[in-house]
Amino acid sequence: MMNINNLVRQHEAIRENVKTIEILINKNNIENDSFEISKNINLLIGVLKVHLQSEDNFLYPQLLKDDDDNLKDMAKHYINEMGNISTEFEKYKAQFNTKTKINDNIENFKNHTAEIIKVLKNRLDKEDKYLYPLIK
Repeated sequence: MMNINNLVRQHEAIRENVKTIEILINKNNIENDSFEISKNINLLIGVLKVHLQSEDNFLYPQLLKDDDDNLKDMAKHYINEMGNISTEFEKYKAQFNTKTKINDNIENFKNHTAEIIKVLKNRLDKEDKYLYPLIK
């Protein structure tokens, strides 16, 4: 099987960054913390971009060629289910990557952030719980 240690480390970094963003939002002082939040959004998107490229360009194509039909089917399912996640994160980044953009509509920011974090955690959880153990 392939070495996925780097992907696992990236998941940990992504989770830490999400946690930081959630803590800042939950302080309910978004207007004052918006610079720090935007900085962490940009960090998250950077790590996420590298991670998704690694998965999309190397992990998933390799899994689709695997002899294990269960692994192949799971890879297909994850690709179909979460295939546009990169696009969604780019849209999110474009909307909220600066202090000003966050402060322009804090409620919209909070709602979009909750949605995007839910999607992200869902993907990480599924890969960590179901996919990665089959690869290790």
